[in-house]
Amino acid sequence: MIDLLPAAAAAAGVFAATNVDDIVVLTVFFVAARATGRPRPWQIVAGQYAGIGALVGVAVVVAAGLLVVPDPWTGLLGLLPIALGVRALLARRSDDEPPAVVGSLPCSSRSARSS
Repeated sequence: MIDLLPAAAAAAGVFAATNVDDIVVLTVFFVAARATGRPRPWQIVAGQYAGIGALVGVAVVVAAGLLVVPDPWTGLLGLLPIALGVRALLARRSDDEPPAVVGSLPCSSRSARSS
């Protein structure tokens, strides 16, 4: 029970440190609301609560899901972002067109005049 207080303090500190950019975004939204009237301040506050609530909900579901996964396997979850990045890279390379052959390019009017 004694370890709960330092863990909660550390969690609050990490939450505050990682949400510094959120303060900047909220400031921009409130300045825009004051200047143009849109979005309304209650919409900004409601969106903030809904967003944090969604993050907490997803974290609870993931934490509950990790209870059924063996502990050594949780380290393999770090491979998931790497696999997604490699898949996106391969998809991007397959979408690119092959380079055009230089001989098949039309001549510009300037190069045609100089010949």
